[in-house]
Amino acid sequence: MLFHLFILYQCFYSVSSLISCYSCPFDINSFDYIVTANNFPSELKNCSLITNMTMCAVQIVWNRDPDNTKITLVAEDIRKSVSTEHNLIVNVGYENQENVPKWEKVLTYECITDQCNSLTQLKRLINSLIMNDTLYELSYLLNPVKPFQGEWCYRNSNASFEKCDTTISNSSCKQCILHEMINQTNTELCATCSIDNPVRTEFAHGMTFNMIDRTNSTVLIVICQRKDCNIPTVGDIIRNKSYIYFDFDEFLNTGKSTSILSINKFILFMIVLFIKFLH
Repeated sequence: MLFHLFILYQCFYSVSSLISCYSCPFDINSFDYIVTANNFPSELKNCSLITNMTMCAVQIVWNRDPDNTKITLVAEDIRKSVSTEHNLIVNVGYENQENVPKWEKVLTYECITDQCNSLTQLKRLINSLIMNDTLYELSYLLNPVKPFQGEWCYRNSNASFEKCDTTISNSSCKQCILHEMINQTNTELCATCSIDNPVRTEFAHGMTFNMIDRTNSTVLIVICQRKDCNIPTVGDIIRNKSYIYFDFDEFLNTGKSTSILSINKFILFMIVLFIKFLH
């Protein structure tokens, strides 16, 4: 009896885990303005609803000079294991390649409920997110000072998220690096230098918002070629000049709980029917 119930639950859980997701090709939906909740496209081009998926995703990339926004919707089929991902990942920063500074803001959203990457859901997501920055005031960090000197790089580490070699000699050092991770209980950093030939300089502030337990974590990245440009104080300044806030209550307290409850009620109803059938 219990074995039959277990098999039945597994079958219905597997079916309920398969969802429909919207899919829109990369680089098709490009807009020559900064998309916001108040300035949102009414539709996207070349999109389709794909069934029997395990995860939906969204990516939005904003750029300035000139203003541009790219929106991509993704349908993923990850059958090796049932996905439990429900995260919002955002970051903002500057990158300097070939002496051209480039501002970029990126949003990536992963979810596991039916049609959770729809345009309506995406607008609600943006409406719950606040991102303001004045990072242009730090654009000097992108400008290399030559000849570069390895002793300019601050070295320290308590990082467990990556291998951090703070013993690189000054003569081998090509640029300074700061990686910092902050969560509810801990702050870890890796401040050192790189032996690789410089390709770019950059700085960025990112945050991950976990929708399941309503927690968040912060990541800071600095790659630079100036004296003391990778000290922890620089990371603090970058964070202070790029405000990121997500309102969990506004985004989560509509629709989603009703959808999950309906699925659970359906599974329970079928189990009750099966019990009656056995009797």
